[in-house]
Amino acid sequence: MGGFCLGVEWVGGPTHQPWRDTAVKISGPAARAAARAFETTWRRMDESFALSEQLPIPSNVGDTPVWLIEGEPERTRVYRTIHWVAARAKERVWITDAYFVAPRSVSEALGAAAQQGVDVRILVPAHNNWPLVGSLSRGGYRSLLKSGVRIFEWQGPMIHAKTTVVDGLWSRVGSSNVNSASLIGNWELDVGVLDTALAGQLEELFLADLTSSVEIVLPGRQLKAGIEIPEESGATEPLDPQGTLPKRIKQQMQTLGTTQGHMTMAPLVRARAALGDSLAGDRPIGREDRTVLGTVSALILSTAIFTAFFPTFVGVVVAVLACWFGLTTGVRAYLQSRRARTEERQTSTTVKRDQGENNS
Repeated sequence: MGGFCLGVEWVGGPTHQPWRDTAVKISGPAARAAARAFETTWRRMDESFALSEQLPIPSNVGDTPVWLIEGEPERTRVYRTIHWVAARAKERVWITDAYFVAPRSVSEALGAAAQQGVDVRILVPAHNNWPLVGSLSRGGYRSLLKSGVRIFEWQGPMIHAKTTVVDGLWSRVGSSNVNSASLIGNWELDVGVLDTALAGQLEELFLADLTSSVEIVLPGRQLKAGIEIPEESGATEPLDPQGTLPKRIKQQMQTLGTTQGHMTMAPLVRARAALGDSLAGDRPIGREDRTVLGTVSALILSTAIFTAFFPTFVGVVVAVLACWFGLTTGVRAYLQSRRARTEERQTSTTVKRDQGENNS
C-alpha cells in the first residue's frame, strides 16, 4: 500500500529515471480490510470484484497495531489524522508529500507544533510533474518557515511518496496527499502503523532522501548544520532489499560534509514582482513560475478576446459583480461603523462613571 500507480513513470526508461515512491506490505486482518475498501470503490463503477474472498487466511500474523484510513469524498479522515498527530507529537513529525498544498488549518497545526519545539520537516519534489502544483506549494512556504517548520526540496526525479513519521513510533503510508483535493475530495487509502521498527526504517529513508535535497530558508536565517539522526532508532532491517541504505547515508553525508545544500527565499521576492500583486506569493523563479506566468497571460488574452466579441455580456457580468461588491462593502462598512459607535458609547459611559466615583 502506498503511492504507486500503474505507469511507465515508476519503471523508468532510456530517457528518464523511475520515480521515487514508498509502499508497505501488510498481511492478516488489515490486508483483508484493505481489500474490502478497494472493493467498495470498485463497485461504484458497477463492477463486481470479490478480492477479499480470494485472500488466503494467514496462519501466522504479527500483533502490530494497524489502522486503515479510508479517504472518501466529503470525508476528512486523513485530514483529521494529520491534525491529531501534529497535536500529539512530542519530538518530531517528518512528512514526505508529492503534491503538498496544505489547507490553512493544516499549516497552522504544523506551525504550532514547530513553535512548541517539535522537529517538523516537510520533503517535497523540486521538479513537480505538475508545475502549477509546485508553484502553489511554494506559495505556502513562508508562513511555515516563519513558524519554524523545515522544508526540503528533493533534487532527484519526481518523488511521489506520501508518508508521515511521528516520534519514531507512528507512521502513515498511502495514497493521500496533503492538499484539499486529496484530503476531502478524492478516494484514497492509507494505513497507520504503530511500530517503532517500521517508523525507524521510514526515518532512515527520509534522512537518506535529505542527502539528495536542498533546504529552503528565509533571508537572513542560518541553515542548520548537518542532518540530525535520532539517537534511538527502532529500525531492525533496512527497507531496501540490498541492505545498502545505512552505507548510502554515511557515504553521502561524508561527501556533502556537515552542510547541506540550501536555497534562500530571495528569488521569491523577484517572483512576486514578476507575477504581480494578483499572484502575490513567495516562490522561486523557475520553470514553475514560467508556467504560471504563461497561464496568467493566456487567461488575460482570452478574456480580452472574449470581451472584444461579446462586450455587452461582459459589461453585464462586470456590472453585476460591481453591484455585489458595492453592496457587500457598504453593508460591512455600516456594521463596522455601528459597532464602533457602540464601543465609543460604552467607553464614554465607563469614563463618566469613573469620573463620578473619583469626585465622590
